[in-house]
Amino acid sequence: MNLWVHRQIYRLFGKEIDFSQKLQSLNVALEKANSKFTPGLLISLFLSLFLLLFLFSVLLFAFTRLFWILLAPLLSFLIFLYPYCRIYSRREKIDSELHYAFSYLSTLVSVGVAPIEAFRSLSMDETFEKELRREFELIVIDTEVFGKDLITALNKALQRTPSKRLQNILQSMVSSILAGSDLKKVLMDASAELSEEQRRSFQRKISNLSIFAEFYVIVCLFAPVLLIVFFPIVETLSNFLMFRSSIFGRHFIELFVFLLIPVISIVLLVILDLIQPKEVKI
Repeated sequence: MNLWVHRQIYRLFGKEIDFSQKLQSLNVALEKANSKFTPGLLISLFLSLFLLLFLFSVLLFAFTRLFWILLAPLLSFLIFLYPYCRIYSRREKIDSELHYAFSYLSTLVSVGVAPIEAFRSLSMDETFEKELRREFELIVIDTEVFGKDLITALNKALQRTPSKRLQNILQSMVSSILAGSDLKKVLMDASAELSEEQRRSFQRKISNLSIFAEFYVIVCLFAPVLLIVFFPIVETLSNFLMFRSSIFGRHFIELFVFLLIPVISIVLLVILDLIQPKEVKI
């Protein structure tokens, strides 16, 4: 039923939306997200879901204004959130292996392989990230299926890709071809620059890990030992001065050792897994 409703709504509104220039920014975002949706398809899909949810609420629940107040803005927000989430995900995946890709391309071109053949080889190599291979696969499709020249295909690719780093390199390649200079040098320079950037990024992450390790030692190892040593001293002084310390009681020590330290350790391990480089994850 949802597919039928979706088709009917697309016939009413979707085609007009696709031919309209008012949602050009959404169209560009969907292209960068490598989505099969057009703006008309995406909006008609959410309108059909909205209609079905409305009918469902009428049949099962009492109609309230709260339904419209909460659901309508949420669906509108999701329409525009979807492509940008995809863009962020694709950019991260592409940038993570970009230095390997251009090392691969520069090696092939330096031994006499034509650029388009090097792009095809990379797009078929499954050791690379799927999103990265897709970028070069589309360049090959533009040249061989649609008959575009390499410059036009590269210009289209730099407008389509979500990665700013890849955009800059593709722009340098276009400028090199137009100027008649050596494309091999452009690829080798890009490979060297990306490798150096990756090395600096890796060093920063390792430095952050060392700071994190020191923090972990202080909070989870040094602090408990210091507290356990400090507790008898406080107890002795409190007995000598004839007052009871309610701060460092036995229950507090047990709570700290058996509850707070494990919780802090789990939180720190989760943060560690998020910030550490993929190259050193175990």
